[in-house]
Amino acid sequence: GYGEREIPRKILQNNLYGLDIDDRASQLASFALIMKARQYNRRLFREIEKEELELNLCSIQESNVITKEAIEYFTGDSEELRENIEYLVEIFRDAKEFGAILRFNYIKLDNIKKRLTKIKNIEVNDVFENYNKLLTLSIFPKLIKQVEIMQERYYITITNPPYLGRTGMNSNLKEYLKNKYPDSKADLFGTMIEVCKSRTLKEGFFSLVTSDSLMFISNYEKLRNTLIDDTIIYNMVHIGGKGFEEVGVKTTSFVIRNYRLDGFIGNYVRLGEVNNFEEKKDELLKITLFKEKDTIKCNQKSFKDIPGNPFGYWISDNLLQAFKTGNLIGKKYNPRAGISTGNNDLFLRLWYEVSNDNIGFNINSYDKYINSNFKWYLYNKGGGYRKWYGNTEYLINLKNNGEDIKNTISKSIYRLREPDTYFKNSICWPQTGADKFSSKFVSMNTLVDRGSCAIYFENNVEYKLLAILNSIVIEKIANILNPTNNFTISSISNIPIIDTNINNNIDYMVLQNIKLAKMDWDSFETSWDFKLHPLLKIKSDENEQKMKLIFDLWEIQCAKAFKQLKANEEDINRIFIEIYDLKDELSKVVNDKDICIRKADRERDIRSFISYAVGCMFGRYSIDAEGLIYAGGDFSYKWKVEDDKWQVRKAEKDEEGNVISDSWVDATFIPDVDNIIPITEDEYFEDDIV
Repeated sequence: GYGEREIPRKILQNNLYGLDIDDRASQLASFALIMKARQYNRRLFREIEKEELELNLCSIQESNVITKEAIEYFTGDSEELRENIEYLVEIFRDAKEFGAILRFNYIKLDNIKKRLTKIKNIEVNDVFENYNKLLTLSIFPKLIKQVEIMQERYYITITNPPYLGRTGMNSNLKEYLKNKYPDSKADLFGTMIEVCKSRTLKEGFFSLVTSDSLMFISNYEKLRNTLIDDTIIYNMVHIGGKGFEEVGVKTTSFVIRNYRLDGFIGNYVRLGEVNNFEEKKDELLKITLFKEKDTIKCNQKSFKDIPGNPFGYWISDNLLQAFKTGNLIGKKYNPRAGISTGNNDLFLRLWYEVSNDNIGFNINSYDKYINSNFKWYLYNKGGGYRKWYGNTEYLINLKNNGEDIKNTISKSIYRLREPDTYFKNSICWPQTGADKFSSKFVSMNTLVDRGSCAIYFENNVEYKLLAILNSIVIEKIANILNPTNNFTISSISNIPIIDTNINNNIDYMVLQNIKLAKMDWDSFETSWDFKLHPLLKIKSDENEQKMKLIFDLWEIQCAKAFKQLKANEEDINRIFIEIYDLKDELSKVVNDKDICIRKADRERDIRSFISYAVGCMFGRYSIDAEGLIYAGGDFSYKWKVEDDKWQVRKAEKDEEGNVISDSWVDATFIPDVDNIIPITEDEYFEDDIV
C-alpha cells in the first residue's frame, strides 16, 4: 500500500538501526544507507532538503563532559528526574571503551524528553546558565538516541564483532566483562553474541561471523550451553581457516533464532570438506547455493552428549555412543600440566649448550633429585607432532628446587607443580604447535613443561593407553573436541575410552614403536642418547671403505623400520576402529607423511656423517668409545697421551645410567690438539678439515 518512492525513506526511518564506537564509521554507514536509498528514489535528496531525515544510527557518545552543575540545571527540583539523569550519565561515562556491550536497567525517557523540549524554549541571559543549556542540548539528545537504540529489541540483529582477548584488554574492560558477561569474558566476540541475543526479540534472529573457538574451547562452554538450551541454531557455515586466510583467523558464521524448539534439525556446512572449495569459494559463501550433499543435518541437542558441549555437528551416532558409554580419560587418569618457569629464555637451554658436568642425565626419582647438586635437568618442552618417542632437546635450571626461578620470577607467574609429578614415566602430548594430535612416551629422567600435558605413572606406563591416543580414532575425537589444534587438558580429558578386552599384541606393538622411534631419534647428534653415527654401525671389515654400499644397507634398514612402524600403526588403527565401531567412517591406512621416523636421505645423512666426523676431530666423539666423550671441563679427563699413544676414556653404563666399567682404550682417530681445524679447498695442511 505504500508508494514506491516512499518505501526507502520508510525503511530508513522504521526498520534499520545501527551502533558503532567510531564516529567516522557511523558517518560512512549513514552515507552508504542514504546512497542505497537514493538508488530506489532519485528525488530523495530534494525530499531531505524539505523535510529532515533522521537515521536511527549513532556512534556511542560519552557523558564525561557533563558536570554536576549541568545535571542540576537540567533536573531542577525533580528528584525522579535527577535519579534518571545521574544514572544516564553514569552509564555512558567512558562509554567508548565499552560501546554496544553496555548493559543497564530500563530507563524511562518520556520525562527527560519533555524537559529537553522545555529547555530548548527557555531564554537565558546568564553566561553560566547559557553554557549549561548549550552543553545539555548538545549532549543529551545523543545520549537519549543511543539509549533508545540500545534498550530496544529487534527482529534481526547482525554484526561482525570485534576480536579482542583478555590479554589485549585494559583493566576497566576486563573488570566490566567479569561483572556483566562472566560467560563470555574471554573475548569480545563472545560477549557480542550475548549482546545480540539480549537485543533480539523472542522468535527473532541474530547472526554473526566469529572465531570458531566459540564452538569448542572451554572458555565458552557456559555460553554454548545457553545457546543449546535457549535458542535454535538455524544454520551454520563453518568456514574454518579457508575463508580469511590472509588474517589467519578460523571462523564460523551462523544464524540463530531466539526461541527454543526441541527436535529442531539445523543445517551445517563444513566448508573445508566441500569439494572444489577453492575454485568456487565466492559462490559457496552465499549459503543459498549449498547443495544437499554439502549440508549436514544435526539436532543441536546431541551436543549435550559430548563433554564440554562442543558444536560437533559432524559427529556420527556411533561416536556419540562412545561418549555416552566410555570412561573419560580425565576421570580415569588425571592428566596434568607441566612446569611453567615464567621465563623460558632465562631458565631453559638446549642440552648441548651446557657442560655435561652440570646436567643430571641419570636423575630418575625425586629422592635422587633432592640429594643431587646439578643445575640442569632433562626437560620435555612439547615439540610439535611426533608419536611414540622424541622431540626432547631441552634442559631446565631446577637447582635446589628451583631457587633461581623462585628468586627471579613472581610467585603468581611461575608454577613448579607438585613433586609427585617429578621424574615419573609419562605419556605426553603438546598443547600447541602441532597440526594434529600425537602422544609419546617420556622416560622418568625427564621433566615436563606446561607446553606439554602429561599422564604420570608410578611404574610402567599403560601402553594400551598410548596406543589408543595415537590411533586414528582419537585423532578424530580430538578434532571434534577442539579442532583449533589446542590440545588442552580439558579437551583431551573428555576423550572417551571404551573398556574392552583389547588385543594382547598391542603392548608388544607399542613397545616396538617406541623402540623404532627412539632408534630414529638417537641416530642424530641432537639426541642426548646419541652413541655412534648409524653409518658406522653398519660398516663391516670387508666393506668399511665403500660408503655407497654402507649407505645402501642403511637405506634398506630405514625402509624396513619405516614399513614395520607403519604396519603396527595401521594394525592399532584397525583394532580401535572395530572397538569404536567406526568401520564406515575411518580407514586404518596411515599416510607416509604421518609416520614420524625418517627414511634414508642421502644428502641429509651424509651431511650428518660429516658433522659426526668434525665432532671426532674436536674430541667430542670417538670411534673407539660410544656416546658423548667430551662436552666441557678438563680435556685430560677424557683424552690423554701415554707412551706416545693417544687414549680415550671409555665408560659403559647400565640402563639407569650407573657406570659398570670405566677404562682407557687406544684411540685410532686422534682429536685436533690445538682445537683449530682450517677449512680449505685442498689438502694444504696436515690438520685441515680435508
